[in-house]
Amino acid sequence: MSILRNKWILALVALVIVAGVIMLNPLGIGKATAPTYLTEKVQRSNLVASVNSSGSVQPAADVNLTFQSSGPVQSILAHNGDEVMTGTVLAQLNTDDLKLLREQSQANLNQAKANLDKVKAGPGAKDIANAQSALDSARASLDKVKNGSATASDVAAAQSQLDSARANLANVKAGATRQDIAASQAQVDQANANLAKAKVGATTQDIAAASASVRQAQASLDKLKQPPNASDLQAAQTALDAAKAQQAKVKAGADTSVLSAAQAKVDQAQSNLDSTKANYASQKQDAQIAIDQAANVVRNAQDNLTNVYNQTHDTNGNFKSDPPGHSGYYEELYSQAQRTEQDAEGGLTKARTALDSIKQQEIDAVNTAQTSLGDAKTALTQLQAGPTPSDLAQAQSAVDQAQASLDKLKRGASVQDLAGAQAAVDQAQANLDKLKAGPTAADIAAAQAAVDQAKANLAKVKEGPTQASIAAAQAQVDQAVASLNKVKQGGAADDVAQAQALVDQAQNTLADLKAGAKPEDIAAAQAQVDQAQASFDQAQLHLDNATLTAPFQGVIVNVPLTVGQNVGAGTVAMNMIDNREYHIDVNVNESDIAGVKKGAAVSITFDALPNAVPISGTVKFVSPKGSTQAGNVISYLVTIVIHGQPDNSGMRAGLTANTAIVTAQKSSVLVIPNRLVRTEGNDNVVYVLKGQQAVRTLIQLGLSNDDNSEILSGLNEGDLIITNPPAARQSTAKIGGG
Repeated sequence: MSILRNKWILALVALVIVAGVIMLNPLGIGKATAPTYLTEKVQRSNLVASVNSSGSVQPAADVNLTFQSSGPVQSILAHNGDEVMTGTVLAQLNTDDLKLLREQSQANLNQAKANLDKVKAGPGAKDIANAQSALDSARASLDKVKNGSATASDVAAAQSQLDSARANLANVKAGATRQDIAASQAQVDQANANLAKAKVGATTQDIAAASASVRQAQASLDKLKQPPNASDLQAAQTALDAAKAQQAKVKAGADTSVLSAAQAKVDQAQSNLDSTKANYASQKQDAQIAIDQAANVVRNAQDNLTNVYNQTHDTNGNFKSDPPGHSGYYEELYSQAQRTEQDAEGGLTKARTALDSIKQQEIDAVNTAQTSLGDAKTALTQLQAGPTPSDLAQAQSAVDQAQASLDKLKRGASVQDLAGAQAAVDQAQANLDKLKAGPTAADIAAAQAAVDQAKANLAKVKEGPTQASIAAAQAQVDQAVASLNKVKQGGAADDVAQAQALVDQAQNTLADLKAGAKPEDIAAAQAQVDQAQASFDQAQLHLDNATLTAPFQGVIVNVPLTVGQNVGAGTVAMNMIDNREYHIDVNVNESDIAGVKKGAAVSITFDALPNAVPISGTVKFVSPKGSTQAGNVISYLVTIVIHGQPDNSGMRAGLTANTAIVTAQKSSVLVIPNRLVRTEGNDNVVYVLKGQQAVRTLIQLGLSNDDNSEILSGLNEGDLIITNPPAARQSTAKIGGG
């Protein structure tokens, strides 16, 4: 039985071997073996095309905070890592000097307002009495001049003049000083230098300059002799036509469209002023409400602090014994109540600061709007009034001048013009000839005479005073004596006239005071008030700027300040970022930018977080203008907003981010790997396995990315694409997205 079973087994083995041989060589031993192909099946899939780029993570805001005033740092209330709300006080400067400056500005403002009130009220009884006293004094002086009743002071003044004249006479008699002799010697030296120059004659530079003057004068004469050319006449006629057109425009005044435009500017300025006032009125109302609410919070916190104090302290002001097992319970409870009260106080200060800021902004905005309205009204008034006599006269003068220029060109040069030009040529030639001829005997004689005169003056100074100089000084003494006698004797007609003029002036001053304040006096006093108000507002602004507050909600990331440090306006005090939202700025090549659209989805990964799940984002901005990068490559800025950043995501500003911006996507389309597509000539082909044959198949591609491409025609779902087609027919092409 076992022998029969073994025979069957041997028979089956032999059958399997024969079948294997037939399959490996169906046509018999010695014939070629059929090729073995590897294939991949055409399938449907979703296809997404994207543009890849990289950039760094940026916060919504990254700001260096600076003080707008200068001074020593008094307190630093925020530190690295602190999360702050908008308006939180971060640091303060010492404000003692700024407060003093504000108080001084307030005092000046009060003084200016008091002066304005005084001017508007008119002179008081005291002012009129002082003016009357000045008039009486002037009249008394007039009577004194008329009657010759000089006072002791008048005599003393005349005596002082006499003493001065006598001192001058003594100086003249004493002779010249060393300084006088030195000055005279300098004059002699200069005269000798001039004489030496006259003897040497003209230099080459002198002759060249004189020759140039001759050529210039001759050119001017030649130009006058020539008749005007057509281009000169045309230019003059054009200038005349333009002047006449401008004159007509000035006379006509503004047309309806110009007046309408000016009126529209006035209406717009008025509307803007009204809107500004209404807007700030609303803001001030809201700020006042916030102050009231903050004040209520402070009162509640203070009441709570009092209650907690009573709960935690005994009658001696010491903390009560803590409940068993709760060491420090009452002290912590009281500390919490204190912090709550301090936070409430800070909120009230912030609300008040906000109101003060709004008031300052209102002043600036209303002033600006009022100035714009005033300018618009002035412009409209000027247009409505039409041209002024000055405008008309100026336009007429321009026409007359242009006409005169044209007439002069047409007439040509007059006899007087030619004579003057010829005289200039002759004079220039004479100067040149004189320089070439060298100095004459007369020139040398004149220079020698100047030397002689300077020497004579020097000798005279050295010799001392002459009888004539002494006589002149004596004459001044005699004049002073006469003036002293005149004072003692009474005034002449001229003196009486001067005294009368002073009486008239005092009379006019008294009359002006009695008439009351003039409009120009009120305007001047008002200007002083406005200037003082501006100084006060500026001082208040400097004081406000000594407090540094958070401009937005965010995190403090750097505090380079130290208490006591002296800082100037603009010194960086802190750096803070708004980390509530992050974005990425990337540069996209010009070849890829066409597919990048605002709102496109983005997949984001980070080099520093290789194991993190990709984060999604959205294209927020695509720059309409490209910029040149290294290698003269044009690229476009694209801003990507990152969606939700959980605290445990490891998100940080400055991280390098890799982005894939979706440019197109399709669902359930036929796709094949790019590596299977061959390029033969201009055709994209694949080799499809049909039976045992590799069939060359022409295909049309659609959307593609780095890995796969869409099949528009040529293949059907389930077709088998040969991955190792006949070697002689292979040629690959790069297919795929950016």
